[in-house]
Amino acid sequence: MPGNGDTLRSWWRAFRNSVLCHGRLQFFRSVLFCVFVISPVHAADRPVGDLDNDGVVTALDLARQISHASGQMVLPEGEAAYADLNRDGIINSYDSALIIRRILQTDEPAALPLAAVLETSPANGEAGIALTREFTVHFTMPSALDAVFATYNPNTGAPGNLYAEFGGRRLLARAELSSDRRKATLFFLEPLPSSARVRVTFNSAGLKDILGRNVDGDGDAVGGGVKAFDFDTLGITPLTGTGVTGRVFGIDVGTNNALSTRPLAGVTITVDGAEQTLRTTTATDGTFTLTPAPTGRFFVLVDGRTAGGTGGYYAFVGKAWEGIPGRLDTAVTPATADTAPGDIYLPFIPTGTLQPVSATQDTTITFSPSVLAADPALADVQIMVPANSLFADNGARGGRVGIAPVAPARLPEPLPPGLKLPLVITIQTDGATNFDRPVPVRFPNLPDTTTGKKPLPGAKSALVSFNHDTGTWELVGPMTVAADGKFVETDPGVGVRQPGWHGNGPFGSLGGGGAFTMPRRCGGQ
Repeated sequence: MPGNGDTLRSWWRAFRNSVLCHGRLQFFRSVLFCVFVISPVHAADRPVGDLDNDGVVTALDLARQISHASGQMVLPEGEAAYADLNRDGIINSYDSALIIRRILQTDEPAALPLAAVLETSPANGEAGIALTREFTVHFTMPSALDAVFATYNPNTGAPGNLYAEFGGRRLLARAELSSDRRKATLFFLEPLPSSARVRVTFNSAGLKDILGRNVDGDGDAVGGGVKAFDFDTLGITPLTGTGVTGRVFGIDVGTNNALSTRPLAGVTITVDGAEQTLRTTTATDGTFTLTPAPTGRFFVLVDGRTAGGTGGYYAFVGKAWEGIPGRLDTAVTPATADTAPGDIYLPFIPTGTLQPVSATQDTTITFSPSVLAADPALADVQIMVPANSLFADNGARGGRVGIAPVAPARLPEPLPPGLKLPLVITIQTDGATNFDRPVPVRFPNLPDTTTGKKPLPGAKSALVSFNHDTGTWELVGPMTVAADGKFVETDPGVGVRQPGWHGNGPFGSLGGGGAFTMPRRCGGQ
């Protein structure tokens, strides 16, 4: 007797042949036959790539997947879980290629794995972690609609699903589940201990995914489980006779968006984790010396908001510096073709740049009226902040967001060697520093900095962001030139993950042996 899969395939062939050979009447008869006779496939038997739940992967599933990936339609969450074949958290052309392999039967059908940990930040075993950094777990698919992530409760002693400890003590923290339920973040309510190995434990007991299945917490393909992640924090103990030096400039936008720089006085600089004791301010010529300073790598906040400014304020940025024992003159940044050692540039954010974001609908953010008046060609540059996605470390939702152009030669941190970005923007807020979902971005399609030619419609590019948590530039994910050739837009599921500095560059020069490698959540391995 044929199995369920054989029967479904026979039904599918009959349905397909009736459409091709017997015309419209037979087509509707077949539709009724499929609706009333064919039962949905049990989840345990449903193969990955089967979006219409008929038990087989066909061209109809591929069409639905491509429509979702191109933004023409949105798959329900439960269905979208079957469209993400490589389990990287994003549905795109990588998944389309895998569906084609299933259709051609070059890949064996496989059941949908349980929801599991996709990646963490910091990664397990990562070192050099700032004392103010949070811990984030990304999952391969959304959690259940009623999912609740608890952390350690000091009043009851309940450990929760996600908690951190050091030296036998649970660290005070709070857990936040993103609004798309694809990541959980542990925000620490106290500075992390310095020069310490911190352990974060994820216990998936009681947690369900969007399909109602137990989450695979330890990666053994069985629901439930506990997994620990370790990371090492930086030391911030200052050493007498050790210091770092630099000079801070403000970037002002003039007529036709011409950029001018001037030294900034009154900029506040503080060491993360020792903000009250290790700090300094810039002099009238913009120079500063931070001493005593920690040795080795440490993180700071350079806050231009304290420098004043008429009609706006200067931006703030987190950076990673390095102190050399016994030296007071270590420049905080290397020299480049356009800058001197120690130079830091903060763009001016004009009044009117920051706009309130909505809690109930997506908010489009564009350049301020003064920027657009100077350069109307930037009118369609935008970011789209998802509803209720902006929040502060303390959990407060909402606030204001704005974007401003930044000269690529005047960035807060030099780009990796060989990388040039045609346009860079800074995303600023009135305090909140987190987006709980990726924020889509649209840039103008500008000529390639190497070839001088505009990429053609459909050409791939990549979103590049400055990660304040690591102090480095990182590849975030793919972008595509729009069909009209005017814009470069982030692929569905890709976007800015935190405020700061962002640009786009030629995809081929960024990954595959270039300055970056593709992150796991965007198709990398």
